[in-house]
Amino acid sequence: LIQGVNLGKINCGRHQQLCSSRNINRYPMWGVLKPGGAFELSHGKDTINELAKFAENAIRAENVWALPASRILEILERRDPEPWFLDFYAPWCPPCMQFLPEVRKASLEFEKSAIKFGTIDCTVHSAICRQYNIRSYPTAMLINGTTTMQFNLQKTTDNVVEFINEAISPTVFKLNSRNFHETLGKKDKKTLWVVDYFAPWCGPCQQLAPEWTALAKALRFLDNVKIASVDCEADAE
Repeated sequence: LIQGVNLGKINCGRHQQLCSSRNINRYPMWGVLKPGGAFELSHGKDTINELAKFAENAIRAENVWALPASRILEILERRDPEPWFLDFYAPWCPPCMQFLPEVRKASLEFEKSAIKFGTIDCTVHSAICRQYNIRSYPTAMLINGTTTMQFNLQKTTDNVVEFINEAISPTVFKLNSRNFHETLGKKDKKTLWVVDYFAPWCGPCQQLAPEWTALAKALRFLDNVKIASVDCEADAE
C-alpha cells in the first residue's frame, strides 16, 4: 500500500532491551523508523488500512519523535539546547488520539533546525509524568532553553503553528512580575499599552488568545501601541 517502505518484525522475547528502548509495552505493536532516526508507534486499530494510513502520515512527519525516558529527562532538565514542542498523552485517551495527527501536520510547517516535536506516552513514562505534574491528557508545552510555555489553546494544527511562531517571534509582549513595573512604570506617555490578564485554565481566555495575537500583528506597525499579556496564575502576586 505504501511505496518505498521496508517491512520487518522484532521478537521482543529475544530483544527485550531493544523493545524497551522503543517503548514497546504490549503486543503486537507497530512502529515506523523514519529517515533521520525518529521513531513513532501506532496506537490505532491493527488493520491493514489503519496501519498503512499511520505509516504514511508518520513517515511524512520526519520531525516527530516518540521519546525514550533518557531523552525526555534531557529535555525537561534543560540539558538539550534545542527548542522542543512536547505532547504528553495516553493511548486510551480519545482527545489524545485526535491531537497526535494535528501535531504531525503542524510539524510539517517547520524546518528541523527551528524546532523538534516529541511525544511522550504517560502510560509508559508514568513516573516522569508524575514528577513533572502532568495531570491531564493531552498536555502540551514548548521548551526553549530555560523557558517553558504551556499550550492551552484548542488542539488544532493551526493553533499549534500559531503558538510556536508566537513563541519563537512574539508579537504579544509577555509581562510578568519581573518586568511589569519596569516596562509600564517607565513607559513613554505617548505609548498606549493594551494588556490581557488571563489564566491558562480559563475557557474564554483560551478563545481570546488567537484573537489577541491577531490584534498584535495587525497593530505591530504602530510604534505607539503595544499589545501585552499577563499570566495571572504564574504571577498571582
